[in-house]
Amino acid sequence: MPSPINRLSLALVAPGLLLAAAAPGALTAAPPSADGPPFAEVLIERLRQGAHRENYIAQTLSPLRQLDSDGDGLDAKDAAREETVARTRERARIAGEFLNMDFNGDLTVTRAEVLEFLSAGDERRGAAADAMFQRYDTNRDGAASLAEALAAAPPPRSRGDSGAGAAALLALDPNGDGRLTASELAALAGGAFDYFDSDRNGTLSADEASAIRAEQRLVREVREVRETREAGCSFPAPSPAARLIAYAPHGGQTVSSVFVGSPDIETGVIDVRIEPGAQPLYLVLKTYDSVIWRFTGATARIERVVATGYKTGRANDRDGRRASAAVGVTGVPRAKVVITGPDCLPRLEDQREIDSGVPQETLAALFTRKPDVIRADNPIGTLAIPSLTMARFEEGEEPAPLPGFDPAIWQDAVHFFPGGLASVTASEVVAAEPVGDYDVLPSKFGLARLVASGHLTFEGTAFFARKFTLQKPIARWPAEMNGALSTAFVKPDSIPMPQGRLGHSCVLTVEQGARANWERVCREAPPAVQTIPEPVRPSDDRLRRQP
Repeated sequence: MPSPINRLSLALVAPGLLLAAAAPGALTAAPPSADGPPFAEVLIERLRQGAHRENYIAQTLSPLRQLDSDGDGLDAKDAAREETVARTRERARIAGEFLNMDFNGDLTVTRAEVLEFLSAGDERRGAAADAMFQRYDTNRDGAASLAEALAAAPPPRSRGDSGAGAAALLALDPNGDGRLTASELAALAGGAFDYFDSDRNGTLSADEASAIRAEQRLVREVREVRETREAGCSFPAPSPAARLIAYAPHGGQTVSSVFVGSPDIETGVIDVRIEPGAQPLYLVLKTYDSVIWRFTGATARIERVVATGYKTGRANDRDGRRASAAVGVTGVPRAKVVITGPDCLPRLEDQREIDSGVPQETLAALFTRKPDVIRADNPIGTLAIPSLTMARFEEGEEPAPLPGFDPAIWQDAVHFFPGGLASVTASEVVAAEPVGDYDVLPSKFGLARLVASGHLTFEGTAFFARKFTLQKPIARWPAEMNGALSTAFVKPDSIPMPQGRLGHSCVLTVEQGARANWERVCREAPPAVQTIPEPVRPSDDRLRRQP
């Protein structure tokens, strides 16, 4: 059976060919070729090992019979009715959730009411209340009204987004008359089943199901790339002579002195040396962490840099899409840099996906051709392009403590970030999100500086059992004190609570910090009250770089 993967680009260029162009019964006589578009998702989502032909056709017809309100075939009126019902149910769900928290019946909800509604035993209820208020209190007056909650609701995702909704079914209309009948859908479903049932025994085997799973991956990619295009994800095409390189490390091993996106995000640095040569380079870069790509060498070879990452300092768009990323670039002219959201690019970081060939086909649809090279990596220190020669900082190569940093805590920091701390000038960073100097450096580098400056003192020699006491006010908590980097802070009542996010760290009173079991108290303590600036959206004036 021909592989479906190489049909992705055609499906995106000519979606009208997607099976619906065939007349009823045509699928049985002439199944799609290896170069044709993939099957519609509604036709293959129920195909699986052990499925019988007659049962599969009946299951495929069931949604049509439910949605066809007048029994004359599915049409635009039925699709509009389904969307109206979905929106009504979503409003009812939100109204019910809202009214359950409105204890005094005034049709507004305060943060105190949200906390009362949430389980008292849930240590994360403070963060959950903050998140709920970010969603509902759109005018930021401290109280969310029912009207605000309903207005802030995202459009409901109907079954048509990925399954057997009216719109998805109606798109299969084979003769283009605006109506899909049961007989037309049965013929299309039978043809889809027969295409994969290579031995024609009416039951799908394990080998046949494997081919179906490959096709299902393909149609998901088709849908996702179409959605990115509809969301405005488009990129300049590489020139014919350019080498197209897609590279996705997890992040860097060096911490930046400036942030991208938010001071509550830990931003790393990856140093990239462009090797000498004449061929232009078109680079597609994706990371999990916030990263600044620092380019040096033969940078005139760079035709374009398209960069993204999964972390962001912005709120998601109303439809839930992530429109930008907390990544930046230096050493390349701004006109050659495109910063995009992670949803605009396929999963480059998953080697299994790369081995399947799906990301390559998605990139071909976005950039007009497949990448010449595609690779994923763990966190890296330095990189040479186009050879993709990668180097990591190894144990024993850690940099010596910088002036103004406590040596003991510095050693803790370079254990996690063996590249140390990189000095970056904020004005030189090309980014889509705010860039600025940290008031307090992230993670243990921030602790090392605060100890050296006398703002913090620490007790304990064990790497994972240090306790820090605030001696002077600090502007904010060091960013991303999570997991193995989590820390216990003892805060006297006379010192105000810093801004920022504590991550997995805790704040203890002086009395709690003096206990012999302070580590247990820290683990069991509820989250401290944190002053967290609200997320910003792409249109927010606060994103504009100040002169």
